[in-house]
This record gives sequence, C-alpha cells and structure tokens, in this order.
Amino acid sequence: MKTMGIVWLSVVTVAGVGAVGGCRPKVEPESAKPAGVIKRTGAVLELAAESTVEVGTNVAAKTLEVAKDVGTATKDATGQVVEKAGEGLDKAGAAVEKVGADLQK
Repeated sequence: MKTMGIVWLSVVTVAGVGAVGGCRPKVEPESAKPAGVIKRTGAVLELAAESTVEVGTNVAAKTLEVAKDVGTATKDATGQVVEKAGEGLDKAGAAVEKVGADLQK
C-alpha cells in the first residue's frame, strides 16, 4: 500500500508541476526588449534629425535675410561714396576752371 501511495503522490506531483509550469505567465524573450530600445532610440534619432533640419532651415533663412540687409547697406554706402566723389570732382572741376580763367587774364 505504501508503494501505491508513493506512485500516486509521484503522479500528482508531476501533474502539479506540469500545471504550474503551463499556467505560468509567458515571459518575452530577452531579444524583444532590446528591439523596443532600438525602436525608441531610432525614434529619438529621427526627431533629432527633423529638429536639425528645421534649425538648419531657420539658420539658412536668417543668413539670407542678413545677407540681403548687408547687401542693401553696402549698396547704400557705395552710393553715398560715389555721390561724395562726384561732389568732390565737381568742386575740383570748378577750381580748375577758375584757375584756367585766372590764367587767361
């Protein structure tokens, strides 16, 4: 009888271990976790790339505006220099005419 009890106890133990093992929650393999990390890292890198492109576009637009402003300022300054030079040449021409008139007297 004791042998029969040990057999039944063994059968129940094996069945219990099988039931506990089969009912245990399934754990994802370790390789699935890094894939999630890789996806999140990729998403962060994409956002960084988009931000970099946006910043680059903004910098390019600001640079273009500054270049236009500098070009306009340079053009205005050049115009003033040419105007002053013209006035100087007019005065010099008038002085030469006066000297020429004085020499003819």
